[in-house]
Amino acid sequence: MSAKAKRHILLVEDDCDVRELLTLTLRENDYQVTAVPDGLQAYVILDGGLTIHVLVTDYQLPGQYGDELIKRLRSLPRRIPAVMMSAQPDVAQLARHCDADAAYRKGDAIAGLLATLATLCA
Repeated sequence: MSAKAKRHILLVEDDCDVRELLTLTLRENDYQVTAVPDGLQAYVILDGGLTIHVLVTDYQLPGQYGDELIKRLRSLPRRIPAVMMSAQPDVAQLARHCDADAAYRKGDAIAGLLATLATLCA
């Protein structure tokens, strides 16, 4: 078992097809993944004490935005790295605004997200 196999990613993505594709890709790369469609379910997981190593969240979610989720994440006692995802071209600016550790533009090569996660999980 590789070191990455112990790394748990909380994936928050409302688009079912994107969520399933990312979940499959992350699992194929030895990450444990909990995938949810919205921030409310992410809050339940974060508040429930499950050990999460990295949060990967879409920016535009039903009922709220991913930046609100990351800001709440920052209020927890343990700093959990966060990656902001968006199809918007200014995703890096959105990520900086909410103190995300990294940004990933949907549609870019998945290798970029995998490299970011490897760095954040190191």
